[in-house]
Amino acid sequence: MRSLNDDELNSLLRQAKASPPKPSPGFTDRAMRAYQRQSSRSSVWHRLLYGTIRMPIPIGVVASIVLILVGAVFGHKLGQTHGVEMPTGQDSPAMSAAVGDRPVLNLYGLQPVTELHPRIIRRVHEDR
Repeated sequence: MRSLNDDELNSLLRQAKASPPKPSPGFTDRAMRAYQRQSSRSSVWHRLLYGTIRMPIPIGVVASIVLILVGAVFGHKLGQTHGVEMPTGQDSPAMSAAVGDRPVLNLYGLQPVTELHPRIIRRVHEDR
């Protein structure tokens, strides 16, 4: 097949514009039915997982800031619960002064292990 030059391509384009293809009489109905079948097949889970929500960027930014602030407030309130008792003594070098009634745990007094002796246990009764 030979390649066409610009003049031949322009004449083909004019011919195509002069007589565009006509759709068959039932084309619109068939296209609408196919679209409805395809859109009704998607389940609720598919729509929830892969669906999109269109919103203006300023509203999205404001919503993000509000969610971050709500998370910070509730996270701070959850951090103030007193469910676990921790020793309050100064006997541990990793414990510093208590803030309120909660001791603060830090790593300032801890030292790294000086000598490590790993032991591999292959069976339950080999640990002797």
